[in-house]
Amino acid sequence: MIIRPFLAATIACSLGACTQETDDASIDIVQPSDAADTFHKHHMATVKPGANVQFQTQLRETLSPGDAGALEITIIEGHRSGQMRVTASTSDGIELFTTEDETTIDLGDSDTHEWTVYFDTEEAGKFYVNLNARVETPIGAFTRSHAVPIVVGSPEQKSDTGRSETVTQDGDLVIMMDAVETISQ
Repeated sequence: MIIRPFLAATIACSLGACTQETDDASIDIVQPSDAADTFHKHHMATVKPGANVQFQTQLRETLSPGDAGALEITIIEGHRSGQMRVTASTSDGIELFTTEDETTIDLGDSDTHEWTVYFDTEEAGKFYVNLNARVETPIGAFTRSHAVPIVVGSPEQKSDTGRSETVTQDGDLVIMMDAVETISQ
């Protein structure tokens, strides 16, 4: 069998390390409290893939059906260079009436950018303004999406028709609901 010199040296060192005796004084013993401190000092957070962009939003006032609304958007980004294009769209029930439904931002000027989106509401309910950011950097394009809930009017209480709750003798909660069963042959 032919063993190359580098491989032979590696195997010899490995075998030597296995038979080498250790001095008990050189072993570090980690106490549980030390382990927790070490974990917190060296803990790495996972990063969500996509553009390094965060959205902070705030409505100017509470909305009633038929009101126009203004959504103030703060865009926080962590890119050093490139351009970012942010577009806004809405779910059914509200309509954008702003003259610009998108904005383009040069990155590197500042980490924080302000943008206001204006919309119109016709009925009560929960709707969404969807924000989509596309960042063009020297190493490629990245995206980030965010949905902002818009509540118009007061939320309606759901009726509990056809539902009753009973507690059994064993103390178990039983919920009985009306049902329609169709049997076909």
